[in-house]
Amino acid sequence: MTVTAQVPEAIDLSHHLSESATNRISSPMKALYKYFSRPGIAMLAGGLPSPDYFPFESLSAKVLLPTAYSPLNPTGTATASLDVPKWDENPDKFQLSSALQYTTAAGLPELEKFAQAFTALVFQPGFKFGTIINAGSTDAWSKICIMLCEKGDGIMCEGYTFPSTLAAAWPSGIRPVPLPMDGGGLTVDGMESLLANWKPEEHGGMKRPRVLYTIPVCQNPTGSTMVASRKQAIYDLCVKYDVIIVEDDPYYFLQAGEYKSPSERASEAAPTTEESDEEFIASLIPSYLKFDYQGRVIRIDTYSRYLTWLKGLKAEYRDRRDFIVDAIASPDGADAALEVRGEAALETDKLLTSVAPDGGMFVWIRVRTSTHPSYPRVSAAALVDALFEELADASVLVAPGTMFASSTFGLENPPEEVIAELGGDAFFRIAFATAPKAVLASSMTVIGKVVKEFWGKKF
Repeated sequence: MTVTAQVPEAIDLSHHLSESATNRISSPMKALYKYFSRPGIAMLAGGLPSPDYFPFESLSAKVLLPTAYSPLNPTGTATASLDVPKWDENPDKFQLSSALQYTTAAGLPELEKFAQAFTALVFQPGFKFGTIINAGSTDAWSKICIMLCEKGDGIMCEGYTFPSTLAAAWPSGIRPVPLPMDGGGLTVDGMESLLANWKPEEHGGMKRPRVLYTIPVCQNPTGSTMVASRKQAIYDLCVKYDVIIVEDDPYYFLQAGEYKSPSERASEAAPTTEESDEEFIASLIPSYLKFDYQGRVIRIDTYSRYLTWLKGLKAEYRDRRDFIVDAIASPDGADAALEVRGEAALETDKLLTSVAPDGGMFVWIRVRTSTHPSYPRVSAAALVDALFEELADASVLVAPGTMFASSTFGLENPPEEVIAELGGDAFFRIAFATAPKAVLASSMTVIGKVVKEFWGKKF
């Protein structure tokens, strides 16, 4: 694994390793890998299959150009040909003879080298770091759990988070420890209060958590984005209490900026120049890696070879975000009162409220179940589940907020006092990343109609 030079070494954090991790020993066969790259070496030691017998002689594909979604000069469906041979005279060039062969634990050397350079360019870690190629974020997270946690440990996470993360840790006896959130993500005061006042006897004997799992940008499911100053404060807390930060950031490059109404957008002058790579990187809220000088941040990331492609994706998803927010707020939309920032929308008499996200793929909808005629005789969770079923019957599928609640994850019959939040209101998540715009617009109309009818029913 390569590392970045000209920055200090990470501090020794090996005391965080689990017993399973510390018991691992390297296979003696791994010692042979350092000889693999020697030109002309006769490979008689390893049990590697002959590439001659790999069934693919070449792979070819047509790929969109990096400028396909360029905001100013999009090339649309124009393509370029991509051809990968089994053999190439240049041993450093990507080829199937090596890509389909056994390789190091860090991943294909060519891909790992690119990930290393990309991370250094975009995130600028303050310590010598390494990268590992994984089969998706859940694969990476599963490895992290095995590396850092013991059965009975807790992992701190946002009060609402990606449930597959919790499900991956659950079989190993690792349980979520929810942290308070506001419109900017998890709160500094809430996290410090939990860590400073932790008593194992109040948590079934669980030791104070040593791992924080967080989705800080365009958070799933709430859409919240944590600003740099709060990240710095959270990082300082993690130094103080010796916590490892696992930063899962799949939506990092979909930061679209603050939502603006159609009239505000119409009054803005259209850009006349393309955003440079430097401007694009500078526009992104820094990763926790930027603040990390000790090596206590593990970042789970996705990326593209071309920053031009990422800039185009940001513009496309911003357009989708604006479209869905416009549709929710329209007179024919989902009867939602929409606030760009803050909680002022909660004072409305509307049945659904939301705060526009700064990007990503989701809008988090507050369902004002506390105003339903059947509440509190029927719980907020039961009401939102019933509303979910009625929306599904109307051919609109949303995600109930209960499935993202880390406080109730894994509980078959969670107590109502745990479920009831914000005065008895509940939530659901709308994803705007996949459906065509016509479907998004018609779905908002259906949601508005179903919600109004739902409030006329008693359960």
